[in-house]
Amino acid sequence: MRSAAPATTPPDHDAATLWRGREAQVRALLGPYGSGDLLPGDFRVHRLLSGRDFYEVRIEGPGGAHGALYLAPRGAYPGETIVLPSLGVRLIFDASPADAPSPRPALERLLDIIRSNDDGHFWERPPQEESDTEDRRIEPLDVVVPLGLLLTAALLARRHLAGRHHARAASPRPHQPGGVLSSRFTLAALLLVTVLTAIPLATAETDDAYTVLRYARNLVEHGEFTYNLGERICALTSPLHALLLALLYRLTGELLLPARALGVACTLAAAASLTLSFRRDGTALRCGLALFIASPFVLYWTFGGLETPLLAALLTSSTALAHTSRRAPDGTSTPGLLRQGLPFFLGGLAVITRLDAITFVGPLLVSLAIHPGPTSPSPGRQWAARLLDLVAFAAPPAAWFTFAGSYYGHLLPTSFYVKTPRLDVPWLLANAMYMADFALVSGLLVLPGVAAFLAMSSTSYRAAAHDHLRRFGGIHAGLAGVAAYGLIAATTHLFYAFRLFIPFLGPAALLTADLVAGLRRASTTDEGSTPPRDTSPPTTNTTATPSLTPSSPTAAATSPLDRLFAASTLVLLALQGLSALQVAMPSGNLSGARTGEMRDLGAPDMTAWVRRFAEPADTLRDHWQRQPASAERPMRIATFAVGALAHALPDARVYEQHTAYRHACRPRPGVLASTADYVCVLSPMPEETELDLDRLQLVFETQAELSGTVRHYRVYFNPTPAPQILPPRIDAPCLL
Repeated sequence: MRSAAPATTPPDHDAATLWRGREAQVRALLGPYGSGDLLPGDFRVHRLLSGRDFYEVRIEGPGGAHGALYLAPRGAYPGETIVLPSLGVRLIFDASPADAPSPRPALERLLDIIRSNDDGHFWERPPQEESDTEDRRIEPLDVVVPLGLLLTAALLARRHLAGRHHARAASPRPHQPGGVLSSRFTLAALLLVTVLTAIPLATAETDDAYTVLRYARNLVEHGEFTYNLGERICALTSPLHALLLALLYRLTGELLLPARALGVACTLAAAASLTLSFRRDGTALRCGLALFIASPFVLYWTFGGLETPLLAALLTSSTALAHTSRRAPDGTSTPGLLRQGLPFFLGGLAVITRLDAITFVGPLLVSLAIHPGPTSPSPGRQWAARLLDLVAFAAPPAAWFTFAGSYYGHLLPTSFYVKTPRLDVPWLLANAMYMADFALVSGLLVLPGVAAFLAMSSTSYRAAAHDHLRRFGGIHAGLAGVAAYGLIAATTHLFYAFRLFIPFLGPAALLTADLVAGLRRASTTDEGSTPPRDTSPPTTNTTATPSLTPSSPTAAATSPLDRLFAASTLVLLALQGLSALQVAMPSGNLSGARTGEMRDLGAPDMTAWVRRFAEPADTLRDHWQRQPASAERPMRIATFAVGALAHALPDARVYEQHTAYRHACRPRPGVLASTADYVCVLSPMPEETELDLDRLQLVFETQAELSGTVRHYRVYFNPTPAPQILPPRIDAPCLL
């Protein structure tokens, strides 16, 4: 008899990378069955799939029968049924359809061979690098980054050669604008990429968007700013967005269409703020717009229905005003106090749109308060101006937190407790890799990289870069704050498609455009020529749209530097286009990166699943009306997705980890499911063994592929639910 092996624990890895490179080890545990041998009942191992913190061994047999075996670290799930020296094992007996053979004998045979092969040293063996690259997709980074570097290097070399020729020639031949580096071609490419990306994304849906719509509808129809009627629990991360949707619902009687219209209007407002700031410098403007409006991730969230475009509009507008609100329009007078406080007020609104916006708004507004600009108020008005700034910023958050404290009994949304940021090293490294991918895929490194090269090549360029950093240090500090926060939160659940960072692309685009404008001005000094004359028509109202660069040159792309920036913009647009293919195509990559969630889903797949989640609504409504309990109370649903189904059943009480969170009452999923009338399951999932599904009645089922494997979406009816256990307030104890 083999002696008992010592228990081993997994290395200190991030859950998302825990199983990476261990497929060969798992196959070794399965013995000959890992190579395709038949199991009892003519079952066969069909698929090995790495989950977030578990490994699924999927088997299939005659008649469509299937089952699953889950491997996880010892103790990962308290309800695990079998504990081995290295692993905890769960068996999922699922023989759908009903007349198919049971997978139990096959799974038990797999368990026996895993038990015999687990020597207790599973985690001590180092993972192997994946050598199968046959199915590896070509990512945007694989093509555009090398191409962009080569093109940029060639253009920089050409520019220096052209500069030397210009210094030697007495009468250099002027460049005739035209070709692929002309301003017209660049603008046409910008519009083309934006439109072609927006068209397939215009119907995008996200499940979380329906959560906000449910709050808005309950406020208008019932006077309760709640998710479940009668339960004052705040699962909202974007209260301002929900209030605006409630206002639009009250005015129009519609929810979905106004929500999409609001997203489009906010993205256009952010782009308009950028356009007005650089309306006299076409080169800088095109660089900024290519970074922002052409981004497929910006456009995805524009139509996705969440608060992202609203926050982008507020932050971009606040940034555009930040360093101009205290500058006198004519250079002689001081602007009014109300206009001085506008960036602060927009910053306050941004905070109650998404609380983590404080990481950007805080450093920006502190910098603005300390260094108000070239024309500060008179000494007698300085204290009044700063007091007004403080009031303008603090008023929106103070109003919301006062309401939240009195109405809900807690200030922060439940997601703060459910998805608390982590500080362990593997998590920080995973987030850092994700952020590096974002910097490359979004194009944030393209134009600043060119600018950094230029700053090293000329004294005047270095002076321009230094002046830019001096004037906009607060904005750079705000972006640094966002990056620091991203290290602990970037890959948090449902932050796919760079959702955390997209609202800050607008301010980043403004900084990029200003840097480009400053380098263009410096190039005229560096080459000893006269700055181009501004030929734009004079305006009579110069206060309406303050410009970050009021004296910037015209947009004609005639100089070598203009051609360099035009080429960089085209490289950026090519990167956006390739990313759009990943995002907008079926079976694409909504993550946008090599790490993070939704790497095997495109926008159409996500939309299809969101609509699929709502499909059981009519079935459940009709089924519930036939139950005696329907005359006494609304139905209770335990689920994993909190949006589309709950939106289709507005009177139901729907419980998911965010809406079911209570400080002093945290039942296990199985206990919560026992109190529900209906239980929604996306099978296979590790929690299935806790739900006691054998005693429930299946009332709805559909299936589709998700992340490379067939998933079954099932809804079960609980004929004998236990009494409600969750209290109506977050700080109350369990009812039972």
